[in-house]
Amino acid sequence: MKPKQNTILLFLIFIICSFLTITPLNKSVKNAATDMLVKTRGDQHVNPNLLFVYIGQEDIQALNGWPITRDYYAYITHILKTSGVRVIAFDLLFDTPDKRYPEYDADFAEFLQSDVNIALPMVYSDFQLSDTDTTGEFIQGQNPRYPVAEFKNHADALGFSNLGDETIVRSVPVTALFENKPVFSFGLELARLYLSVPEEQINVTKKSILMNRDGQELIKVPIDKHGQLCLYHLGNISSVNSIGFVDLLTTLQNNPDSLNLSDKLVYIAVTSPGLAPLKVTPFSSAFPASLLHLTVAENIIGKKFIKHLSVWPDILICFLIFIGVVFFSRDYKRTIITAGVFFIIYLILVYLLFRTMLVVLPVFWPLTSLVLSLAAIGLLKIRQRQKKDMARKNILRGRITEKEKELFFAQQKYDEIFNQLNAEKLEKQTISEKAQQQLEQKQKDILLLKNQLDDLYVYETTKSESEKVVNSEIVHTDKSPLVHILNMIKKISADDIPVLILGETGSGKELVARCIHQNSHRNDKQFIAVNCGALSETLLESELFGHEKGSFTGAQAQRRGRFELADGGTLFLDEVTETSSAFQAKLLRVLQEGTFERLGSEKTLKVDVRIIAATGRNIQDEIAAERFRMDLYYRLNGFPVQLPPLRDRKMDIPALVEHFLFKYTNDKSFSFSEQIIKQLSAYSFPGNVRELENIVRHAALLAKSEGRHLLQSRDLPQDILKNHTPTGYVELEDQILESLRTLEFSHSAISKTAKALGNRDRGTITEYFKGICFKYYYENDFDQDKAARIIAGSAETQIVQKVTSKLKEYLKNLSLPSRELSETDFQNLPQLKGLPQKYHEYAIEIIKYFLNKENDDF
Repeated sequence: MKPKQNTILLFLIFIICSFLTITPLNKSVKNAATDMLVKTRGDQHVNPNLLFVYIGQEDIQALNGWPITRDYYAYITHILKTSGVRVIAFDLLFDTPDKRYPEYDADFAEFLQSDVNIALPMVYSDFQLSDTDTTGEFIQGQNPRYPVAEFKNHADALGFSNLGDETIVRSVPVTALFENKPVFSFGLELARLYLSVPEEQINVTKKSILMNRDGQELIKVPIDKHGQLCLYHLGNISSVNSIGFVDLLTTLQNNPDSLNLSDKLVYIAVTSPGLAPLKVTPFSSAFPASLLHLTVAENIIGKKFIKHLSVWPDILICFLIFIGVVFFSRDYKRTIITAGVFFIIYLILVYLLFRTMLVVLPVFWPLTSLVLSLAAIGLLKIRQRQKKDMARKNILRGRITEKEKELFFAQQKYDEIFNQLNAEKLEKQTISEKAQQQLEQKQKDILLLKNQLDDLYVYETTKSESEKVVNSEIVHTDKSPLVHILNMIKKISADDIPVLILGETGSGKELVARCIHQNSHRNDKQFIAVNCGALSETLLESELFGHEKGSFTGAQAQRRGRFELADGGTLFLDEVTETSSAFQAKLLRVLQEGTFERLGSEKTLKVDVRIIAATGRNIQDEIAAERFRMDLYYRLNGFPVQLPPLRDRKMDIPALVEHFLFKYTNDKSFSFSEQIIKQLSAYSFPGNVRELENIVRHAALLAKSEGRHLLQSRDLPQDILKNHTPTGYVELEDQILESLRTLEFSHSAISKTAKALGNRDRGTITEYFKGICFKYYYENDFDQDKAARIIAGSAETQIVQKVTSKLKEYLKNLSLPSRELSETDFQNLPQLKGLPQKYHEYAIEIIKYFLNKENDDF
């Protein structure tokens, strides 16, 4: 992947996310983040000195209906005063006199003159943003409605109760303008009275309200440009210390000592449905509006102010993410893991800072930036992999074309010689021995070219060649003899019938046993496998039945046997024919009765175990030779399963090769040639599937070490090649490389190699070696050191240095074109003159890489 391309794309994502932080969308994003943090926090601890006295439906009924006569308000004011409260707040708009009971108004007005701080609300009929230059952007209040004069004049504080027009209440105005002078909200006035802050010692700025006392700053209330305070919501109503109006009157009258109201702020408001307006908050869709004023007071008294940061932290964190992703982008998996760990830690930090300091760190834009950056890097890697695969296919296609031409000309030559021989036979009635040898040699050459061509064709597996049985590793095709066996396994899995699996070593007996267990009703219990042939009789008996402490030398503690461990599940006895007759008799008893004793114990244990046995021997021969008990055979042979050897299921080889290749490379770009399948299909596989797995692993290791993604016949073990290869032909490239390695790349190695290979031209050997260097340099992702080590075929420093020096010299001679070239121009570059055709594509890809690198400033 080009680093410059990475950087440009990631920087573009950073710029887009940074730009979005200054758009109106950012406000919605911050609101959502704050809501999430508040909800995560849950209900908070509310100041215990705040008491909410609610007037509910039951209170109204007990006090003879609505409106409540004001003598009750006068009475509660009186008894609260005697209880030592600091502030009494009535969230009731007393804007009209009571014409029926004017005497109650007089009584209430009289009690309002007490030395207790009394707060009353007022309301503006018109409440909107000002459009005058002199008032800034604070909300403008117009057409005020005050309490009646006799109440207004005796109240210690009047505050507006307007809450703004937000759909979801996150912020409320705490200051507004009336006749170009600042006025304060009901909630702020409650806090002012409770904190004993004189009204004249409150200063309003564009960003805060400063509350001073005795000439010193007491509280700094942060506000936005409209004079609003971001609320730190109390939570649900249940989190507030509250009591009903009538209950309070009754308690204070009958048992006043049960309530400690000293120095409290008592807030009285109506909550009865239909009388009290409701608002939507992040906590509730029906929250009493009156409690929002109490929330303001509680926030100010407790200095609980949510701190929203400016856009710069968003931009800074997005920039750090940009730097981090650029730094780690070469290792995508590491980038993903690092990003995940970083963001988990960051979210924990976000939560802790909010809980402890009420600071809202940016979340959405950094997360968006990170996700988009990772997605972009992933897409670029996929594109780069596709491009590299395409280049690799083009090179392979070029080699195939070259080999097809050789085959075509060889076939032509063969036909020419064949026609000459026919003419000679007609003329002389005989064919010379030399001519016959020439014809046979051409036949061998054609066969060799066909094999080489098959070794370049990628084998395309069909869908049926990659099927698997659910919950197993048994790979097979739809034409495989395993299909019938696996269908039978599904039928018998639900039953507890004993199963005897017969098959050669490496044919997958344990896999079949696991498949039976996984498809049975015992699949939630243990599957225990024991290799009976790997243990002596004493150890095997201890392994299966367990032993008591001291039952034999070395038995230092009690141990449970495999039968106990497999209770309720399945016990797989592999190579059961390798046991002695005495042990077979003990095993027969356990299978018949389901009971056994641990070694050294007299206590009989009973277990419920399903038995699956297996053997690689001919069990009938073992019975005839009296090495295996017939009665045990009949006990185990409830349902026999004969597994075919791999030589009888050659159609499964491509699917198995594909399965094992991905298992050991974890890379779907690896493939294998048609020639490999032909050679493997001609092999007998005495070790069956287990041997095939090792062969594929061996071949994958060799291909990866040379930077190839195509497994070819040269990657197979010599035993397979000897059994299949019809000729000892070795490609000229391999002959040259082997000779140079033998000569340790000395100064005379080229000349000696040319002479050893039939007095060839020295220049031809040099050009081939140059092409070999280009090939390995490209296939190893342009890594000079790695390519040099593979070409050298040795770990000796001096030899590797010689190869590195030659590689650097050849690469330096690939001078870069001075202008942009088309694909046709690339094919006619002078640097390719003399270089064998098969290496042209490698050289072109290297030149393109150097051109891109020259323009890359990262």
